[in-house]
Amino acid sequence: LVKALAGASRVDQEMIVRNASLAEDVRIAVRATPIRNNDGNITGAVAVFHDVTDAKQIEIERIENLGRLRATTELAAAVAEATQNTPDDNRPMLLAIAQRLDVEWIALATCTLDDIVEWLSMDAEGNHMSTCQFRKSEWVPFDCDQVSTQALKIEQIKTPDGVEWVNVIVCGLQRDEAIRGVLMVARSNQAFSEGDMLQLERLSVLVAPAVFTRQQLVESQHQRQAMEAHLNEAREQVDRLSRVNTLGELTAGIAHELNQPLTAIVNFTDEAH
Repeated sequence: LVKALAGASRVDQEMIVRNASLAEDVRIAVRATPIRNNDGNITGAVAVFHDVTDAKQIEIERIENLGRLRATTELAAAVAEATQNTPDDNRPMLLAIAQRLDVEWIALATCTLDDIVEWLSMDAEGNHMSTCQFRKSEWVPFDCDQVSTQALKIEQIKTPDGVEWVNVIVCGLQRDEAIRGVLMVARSNQAFSEGDMLQLERLSVLVAPAVFTRQQLVESQHQRQAMEAHLNEAREQVDRLSRVNTLGELTAGIAHELNQPLTAIVNFTDEAH
């Protein structure tokens, strides 16, 4: 009002109102305009107040979501590049995720069709890597059947290699409408925010196809190798049966060829007596 009375044509100002009677701060937008008489002289001013609390919150959330979406897009591009460059190895993909999310540790646990868990973990530098396989029942800090793709925050977790981590996020990886794996990240120096959890949720949707397509290829290769081994064994058995059959036919032929002269010899011998 003072600025409007001083001659400013229009004054726009945002303010925050807070007092004991308000549960939360109220954001208001103020617009002040001078009032002039017919001679153009300022005789007063008028101020209009608008409550813009909800509008400001929506704007803040929009900016935050845009930032998260941009970060997720960049992360997805890094994951896609790592997956394309090394289609037979999950480690570069995990390393890219760890560096983009600024975490100290990352792990991937996937369950095969025979409930064998394949475990891979490493730090953000790609060192101190741990890989192993074990039965699902041997280490179950969480049940894969109960985990969803929604990120779950865990205060502390002990890994299969005996390392304990705090501030852990676990997110399920879906395959064939079931959770068949989990992606885990951890950092001890800073708690995860809701934005971090939302980003990991979005990331899990992108990671699952890459992980399980590779796993499916490996399983298919193992099945093909098993079928080839079974086929080779069947071929060897057929060859053995064929050799035995051939030997039997040969033996029968020899017996037939020997039987005729032996019969003649016996007949001549009988006549000689």
